[in-house]
Amino acid sequence: MARKSLEFATVSESTASGRKISSRSPFAAGLSMWGGSFLMLLPGGLIVTYIGEIIAGTTRHGVPSQVGLIVFLTGLVYLGFRLVSGQMKERRAVKELYEEQALLNRAKSKHGVLTVSEAALDCRLSILDAKQAFERLSKLSVCQIDVTEQGELCYRFPSFENPSEPVETLMPGFTLEVKEKDPA
Repeated sequence: MARKSLEFATVSESTASGRKISSRSPFAAGLSMWGGSFLMLLPGGLIVTYIGEIIAGTTRHGVPSQVGLIVFLTGLVYLGFRLVSGQMKERRAVKELYEEQALLNRAKSKHGVLTVSEAALDCRLSILDAKQAFERLSKLSVCQIDVTEQGELCYRFPSFENPSEPVETLMPGFTLEVKEKDPA
């Protein structure tokens, strides 16, 4: 019987907007989320209990030891918060990457012209998610914003328009000749 190994390695990918996304195994991602939640809830509850004991004056080991425990547990709560917030940022970045990729694939099949409603319907995105993805792509100069005759915003992807024609640039081609200088 073959044994499966669990991967905890992190592979980082760059998105079009420069964000780094680390691809971890689902087990490691889930462990990070659950572990972070545990580190926020249990020590957080103990902090509340210890503060309540200090206020009520029922500390067993004295106020300085209770304050020390509160400080230590606060560090654990902070660590849990960092784990959970990092995992949430990573999930949001992956979601944005998939949205951008879906829009780019659809724009390529539509010869470079898409509206928000077409993209939302074809890519199975909400109108808001499609609009935000288009805005991210337009900020990166991947697409240009136009208006249709009906007044709807239209996003043009110049790199996907007429793929059979050569792309014209504003800078004409040039050649560079390098000649050696005479030592005389």
